[in-house]
Amino acid sequence: SSKSAVSHEHGAHTFYNNSQSHSLGQRNESKIFYMRNFNNWIKSTLINDYLARIRNEQPERSNKIHVFDMGCGKGGDQLKWHVGRVNSVTFADLAENSVKECEQRYRERQKYCNYKANFFPLDCTEELIRDKMDASEPCFDLVSTQFVLHYSFDKLKSADRFLRNAAEFLRVGGYFIGTTVNSCELVYVFISFNKEVQQMI
Repeated sequence: SSKSAVSHEHGAHTFYNNSQSHSLGQRNESKIFYMRNFNNWIKSTLINDYLARIRNEQPERSNKIHVFDMGCGKGGDQLKWHVGRVNSVTFADLAENSVKECEQRYRERQKYCNYKANFFPLDCTEELIRDKMDASEPCFDLVSTQFVLHYSFDKLKSADRFLRNAAEFLRVGGYFIGTTVNSCELVYVFISFNKEVQQMI
């Protein structure tokens, strides 16, 4: 229903705006420490693979790769872009506080980060990046959305707007990459380890 869609969007926005930052030590003690590491490995592998593809397929773009990091959060992939030797990154996220922290992290790393950056608070399921950017034609070689895609499928309009943001400024020959959860596998695991739920179904 439209009511549930509104509460879903509001819930994600509120949750990530109120999400607290944690030190490296605190993250290392997290119950999901190994899952985070696995997720980071997946993202690193995917990003490195497609940056290599762009350089192999379009050598003229090797030193001027522009990236759109959709749903950037607090900038968890900033070092991946540094290692990938990209030219610039546009960071966007629906949570204003996350975007502020993302920019702060970039400023702190700027002395060794080898790319330029722009930062936009943007709900990619409701707003258009074209209204924020000073660009009139495709400028991204890579659009990356890591573990945020599932938020855009609460209704058709949200999914359409999200995919329009991903595609509208993507160059011909560029790539849209992303990771998301497998809902079928999650439900299977949940049911398998919860006998009470099994009995209810």
